[in-house]
Parts: sequence; structure tokens; C-alpha cells
Amino acid sequence: PDNLLPEKNKFKTYFDAITSLRFPLDYTEDWIKKMNPQAEKLSEVQNTCALLLKRYQALITAPRVEDFSYPSVDTPIPNLLGLLRTVKLYTTISTTRAVKGEWQEAVSDLLLQVNFARRFIPTARPLITNLIAKAVMDISLQGLVSILNHPGCPPVVYEKVIEGLTPLGYEEYGNRNSLIFECLQGFGITDEPRDSYFEKVEAFKISGFPERIFLQKNTTKNYFYDYFSRAIAFDTQEPYLWQGNPEKELRDMIESKITGFFWKLKNPYGKTIFSIMAPNIYSTIFTAYRLRCRYEMTRLLAELKLEYSPGKKVDDVLPRLKTYQWNDPFSGKPYRWNPEKKVLYSIGIDGVDNGGVENKTLKTDIIIPVVVPQEAGAASPGEE
Repeated sequence: PDNLLPEKNKFKTYFDAITSLRFPLDYTEDWIKKMNPQAEKLSEVQNTCALLLKRYQALITAPRVEDFSYPSVDTPIPNLLGLLRTVKLYTTISTTRAVKGEWQEAVSDLLLQVNFARRFIPTARPLITNLIAKAVMDISLQGLVSILNHPGCPPVVYEKVIEGLTPLGYEEYGNRNSLIFECLQGFGITDEPRDSYFEKVEAFKISGFPERIFLQKNTTKNYFYDYFSRAIAFDTQEPYLWQGNPEKELRDMIESKITGFFWKLKNPYGKTIFSIMAPNIYSTIFTAYRLRCRYEMTRLLAELKLEYSPGKKVDDVLPRLKTYQWNDPFSGKPYRWNPEKKVLYSIGIDGVDNGGVENKTLKTDIIIPVVVPQEAGAASPGEE
């Protein structure tokens, strides 16, 4: 609404300041190397955003963080993009503190951010809120990886990361609460269907359908119940144990309601509501397990850095590490090491080992970069 625009614009000063910085895009970019040349600009942004950072600190240190969103399509969503910008600024400030000698303080800040996400994800209701909370943890892990890989990082920091990254439970990375929320949203729109919500969907031409008179509400709710029950069953089981293909099964559950010559003869309005409201769960499941992999491999990196010494082989050190026993949920086997690319990696949701190559699709490995002194048997720079 127009009367809320002034409230939204209150963040504009902070938003403009933060977006003047250029943050790393993913784990392939070192956070410290990317942000160090922007130190002068960072100082300006930090001063401009002092009040924002103070309030953000109060948020992540609050004794209780919980989502109370009502399950309705009209539920307002907070300025989540603004939150992500703040997380990136906070992470930059933390990594900058590290290279100035405040290693333990910097890691404590990032672990505080990780723990905030761990506490919030189990209560997150809308899927978008859940995904943003996961992004908070992911960005924090990027900062931790950059600190762990820095040549000046002291061993006490490795120990602090190992101590701080305790085993991640399903509720701390999964989607169950949000999937239940999405199902309840489907129930709500079924109970009170609104043509205005669907009128832009030309494929179904809902507006004006006489079939609305014969909407079978309980049948439609069962569509949502069956779909989200199946989604939760996949989400709560490690992918290597799946008996079936969730991408195909969930897609087929939707398409089966709106395909075929006679689909409009029974409950067409309910089927259309379901087909529009049912979200893409497969990518959401991938995001959850990718986060778990990143988290566990970050801890594994800290253990490796603590135990590794020049002249050893990483492959010889890894089996002795505790986190190496926390198997990759996509393979059911330990995370893998590519000595040429210098990455720890998971084989990803497609179950195919691409040798530690990560891309922006779902058919990708999931990597964590590792900086170690030259391994035994490795070629020196310039050697064939």
C-alpha cells in the first residue's frame, strides 16, 4: 500500500550504502581477499549503518527467535533482502577483524550468526523465510572458510570452529515446518478461493468458471495433504536412502491433476488451485542438504587444518578426523577430496561424482575450497 512506502524507504539509506560494496558470490571467492581492497569504503558503510548493525546484533543475540507468521497468502513478508545485505556487511566486518589480529573475536561473531540461523530455521514458516535463514548460515560459513584458509589463522581458531559447529540436527537445516505452513496456506485458499489471486494465470482461465460452485474443498485439501506429506517424507530422509525420484514423483502428483482429456470434469477449480499453489519442493530439499554439507565440510576443514602438516597427504589425514565419519547425505559415504582442485566436496543430489566441479544447476557437486601447504607427491608450480 502507498501509505507503507515511507516505512519501506527508511531502509533505503542503509541499502544504498551496503550495495556500494562488492561481496563474494560464492565459496570460490575468498571473502577476505575480495573485501580487503574495499577497506576504506567498508569503514564509511559501517559508520552509516551503525544503528542498523546495533539492532541486528540485538536480533542475533536475542534469547528467543521465532516466526509467528499466519498461514495465509496475505501474510506480510519482512524485508528479507535487507536482512541478507546486513548479514553480508556483518560477515565482512567479522572477517576484517580477523586479519587485524582479532581472530577469536571474529570467529565468535560468525558462530553467533550461525547459531541464530540454527535457532530460527526450526520455527521458520513461509518457505522464503526458511530459505533466507539458510542463506544467513551459508554466508556465515563462507566467512569461516575464508578465515580458516588464511595463512595467518592460529590453531586456536580451528579449535573454536570445531567446538562451535556441533552436529546439525534435521530441524536445523530441514524444511518440515515450512512445508506444513505451505500446506495450511493451500487449505486456506481452498476454503476462501479468490479469483483475484489467480486471474493472471492465463493457462487456466479461472475467473468466471461455473465450476467454482462445485468446488470440492475436502478433495482439494487432500491433494495438498498427500503432496506435502510425500514432500516431508523425502525431506526428512537422507537422499542416498531415497526409494524413488522426488523430482519426478512430486511433479507427477501435480501434473496428474491437470492433464488428460477429462480432468476438468471433476473438481477443476480445486485441481487448478492445487497446481498453482504447490511449490517446487525438489530444489528446496536440495538447498537444505547442500547447507548441511557446507556446514559439515567447514567443520571438517577446521579439523584438517588442525591436524595437517606440510609434506603429508590430505587423503592420509582425513580418515583420522571425527567429522570425516559424518557421511555425505547424498552418497552415504565420506566427503571426497580432489588434490588437483584442492576442494572437499559432496557429490550432490544427482548422485554423480563430477570430481569437485560446482555449477549453478541441481546437477552439481558441492565444494569447500581448502588451502594447505604443498602435499607430499604434489608437483611444484610450473612442473608437469
